[in-house]
Amino acid sequence: MEEIVVNTTKIKALVVASDEKESGMRMILNYGHTVGHALETATDYRRFKHGEAVGWGMIAALEYGRELGLLRSAESSRLARLIHRVGRLPSLDGISVGSLWNALTRDKKFRSGDIRMVLLPRLGEAEIHDGIEPDSLLQFLKNFLAENGSRGAAETRRHAG
Repeated sequence: MEEIVVNTTKIKALVVASDEKESGMRMILNYGHTVGHALETATDYRRFKHGEAVGWGMIAALEYGRELGLLRSAESSRLARLIHRVGRLPSLDGISVGSLWNALTRDKKFRSGDIRMVLLPRLGEAEIHDGIEPDSLLQFLKNFLAENGSRGAAETRRHAG
């Protein structure tokens, strides 16, 4: 784990140094943050540590990207298993899609109804997607919360081993 942290910190430093004003490439560091920040806000910053919320946000971005045809199902599943192996994620039980959506619409990545997400087209690559269709994302979030609510904690325990 130490080696992973050191290597990812070096990569992050290179990305930040190449785009100090966050006008382009640096935005990929927001991977998982669109839904992650919304989860933090929807739960009044009491349920999730930042990394846990971003972990769920990364899984949401994986699954949403798969639904959009960007990432193959096997790749999405593999990355989700790796995220779950890092540590237990708190359950999504009791989080309403309405509170999550309200939090999302207040995020800086939701500009004038233009939702921006970092999605993965392939393993090892990230792309910034503007103009995410709100109705599509809302339906996805309903399904995501339903599928990861009560079984979310069980999934996390199963993948952690």
